[in-house]
Amino acid sequence: TAHCAGAVGDDAAVAKARLLEAISRYDRVKAATPTDGVPVDFGVRGGEIDGETGKPVNILDKLSAVSPELEGAARDVLRAVDDLEK
Repeated sequence: TAHCAGAVGDDAAVAKARLLEAISRYDRVKAATPTDGVPVDFGVRGGEIDGETGKPVNILDKLSAVSPELEGAARDVLRAVDDLEK
Protein backbone atom coordinates (compact mmCIF):
# COMPACT_ATOMS: atom_id res chain seq x y z
CA THR A 1 0.00 0.00 0.00
CA ALA A 2 2.88 2.37 0.68
CA HIS A 3 4.14 1.58 -2.81
CA CYS A 4 0.74 2.44 -4.28
CA ALA A 5 0.64 5.71 -2.37
CA GLY A 6 4.06 6.58 -3.77
CA ALA A 7 2.90 5.83 -7.30
CA VAL A 8 -0.15 8.05 -6.85
CA GLY A 9 2.10 10.81 -5.51
CA ASP A 10 4.43 10.37 -8.47
CA ASP A 11 1.50 10.56 -10.88
CA ALA A 12 0.30 13.75 -9.21
CA ALA A 13 3.79 15.26 -9.38
CA VAL A 14 4.03 14.45 -13.09
CA ALA A 15 0.55 15.90 -13.72
CA LYS A 16 1.46 19.05 -11.79
CA ALA A 17 4.70 19.44 -13.77
CA ARG A 18 2.73 19.05 -17.03
CA LEU A 19 0.26 21.70 -15.89
CA LEU A 20 3.02 24.15 -15.01
CA GLU A 21 4.72 23.54 -18.37
CA ALA A 22 1.40 24.01 -20.20
CA ILE A 23 0.82 27.31 -18.38
CA SER A 24 4.36 28.41 -19.20
CA ARG A 25 3.86 27.56 -22.88
CA TYR A 26 0.53 29.42 -22.92
CA ASP A 27 2.24 32.47 -21.44
CA ARG A 28 5.03 32.29 -24.04
CA VAL A 29 2.58 31.94 -26.94
CA LYS A 30 0.41 34.75 -25.55
CA ALA A 31 3.42 37.05 -25.23
CA ALA A 32 4.40 36.35 -28.85
CA THR A 33 0.88 36.68 -30.30
CA PRO A 34 -0.57 40.03 -31.37
CA THR A 35 -4.09 40.16 -29.94
CA ASP A 36 -5.37 43.49 -31.30
CA GLY A 37 -6.75 44.33 -27.85
CA VAL A 38 -8.73 41.09 -27.43
CA PRO A 39 -8.33 39.94 -23.81
CA VAL A 40 -6.77 36.48 -23.83
CA ASP A 41 -6.33 35.69 -20.13
CA PHE A 42 -8.25 33.04 -18.25
CA GLY A 43 -10.63 34.48 -15.65
CA VAL A 44 -13.17 37.28 -15.52
CA ARG A 45 -10.59 39.97 -16.17
CA GLY A 46 -9.53 38.01 -19.24
CA GLY A 47 -12.90 38.09 -20.88
CA GLU A 48 -14.70 34.92 -19.85
CA ILE A 49 -17.64 37.10 -18.80
CA ASP A 50 -19.19 39.45 -21.33
CA GLY A 51 -18.79 42.96 -19.98
CA GLU A 52 -22.17 44.12 -21.23
CA THR A 53 -24.45 41.13 -20.64
CA GLY A 54 -22.62 39.40 -17.79
CA LYS A 55 -23.04 36.09 -19.64
CA PRO A 56 -20.20 33.58 -19.92
CA VAL A 57 -18.12 33.69 -23.09
CA ASN A 58 -16.39 30.65 -24.56
CA ILE A 59 -12.76 31.67 -24.09
CA LEU A 60 -11.55 29.02 -26.54
CA ASP A 61 -13.64 30.58 -29.32
CA LYS A 62 -12.07 33.95 -28.56
CA LEU A 63 -8.57 32.46 -28.55
CA SER A 64 -9.21 30.61 -31.81
CA ALA A 65 -10.18 33.90 -33.46
CA VAL A 66 -6.92 35.46 -32.26
CA SER A 67 -4.60 32.54 -33.03
CA PRO A 68 -5.01 28.78 -33.50
CA GLU A 69 -1.67 28.32 -31.72
CA LEU A 70 -2.93 30.29 -28.72
CA GLU A 71 -6.11 28.24 -28.65
CA GLY A 72 -4.03 25.05 -28.76
CA ALA A 73 -1.89 26.23 -25.86
CA ALA A 74 -5.04 27.01 -23.86
CA ARG A 75 -6.45 23.57 -24.63
CA ASP A 76 -3.20 22.05 -23.37
CA VAL A 77 -3.67 23.92 -20.07
CA LEU A 78 -7.25 22.68 -19.74
CA ARG A 79 -6.18 19.11 -20.57
CA ALA A 80 -3.41 19.29 -17.96
CA VAL A 81 -5.94 20.49 -15.36
CA ASP A 82 -8.20 17.56 -16.23
CA ASP A 83 -5.25 15.15 -15.87
CA LEU A 84 -4.41 16.63 -12.46
CA GLU A 85 -7.97 16.01 -11.28
CA LYS A 86 -7.76 12.28 -12.07
